[in-house]
Amino acid sequence: MILAIIQARMSSERLPGKVLKEIAGKPMLGHVIDAAKDSKLLDGVVVATSTMASDLPIVDFCMNYKVGVYTGSLDDVLDRYYRAALSYPDKPTHIVRLTGDCPLLTGEVIDRVITLYLASDFDYVKNAVDGYDVEVFSYECLLAAAKLATEPADREHVGLYFQKGNFDWIDCYIPDKIVGKYSVDTREDFEKIRGVMECQKNVMYGMTAARRMGDI
Repeated sequence: MILAIIQARMSSERLPGKVLKEIAGKPMLGHVIDAAKDSKLLDGVVVATSTMASDLPIVDFCMNYKVGVYTGSLDDVLDRYYRAALSYPDKPTHIVRLTGDCPLLTGEVIDRVITLYLASDFDYVKNAVDGYDVEVFSYECLLAAAKLATEPADREHVGLYFQKGNFDWIDCYIPDKIVGKYSVDTREDFEKIRGVMECQKNVMYGMTAARRMGDI
């Protein structure tokens, strides 16, 4: 059972409330949820946010969007992931980490990373483009990290404890970072990605209209 857990919070310091800012007709978080739902390899999707009052809009959005939501620690994201997986009705064997600030992500990209993970002997696999972030790892890896990681940075960043080579029995595949940034951290990022997505939306609308008119 492969479960996608999407982390999201409203308290981003550089762009507060970013995950619910509308872009190309829906909140960014909605685009990420849709990408997960478009995946052919995922068996479940849950959003993991915090118990802070500021994150209640995320809970409300998820309920209206018909997707599961778990609330946990704001700063201990590793524990939040572990407990979100633990609370899911069907026990997952593999976890896919996604973030709510990557609205360009697609189900196809998610499935490519999952396919690499399943076809390899690696226990942890991630891709290389900032803004299309996907990490895949076993439930056992998540359980071990949640129990053993002690450094604040390791608790805040879910995959960091794996990447640092803390486990002899965990083999990681971490490709070199590809130049480019397509995640949304600042107002400038948001405006850039919104422009890209609005352009894509207009192109698709134009193609649909042309098909209706018989031009293509």
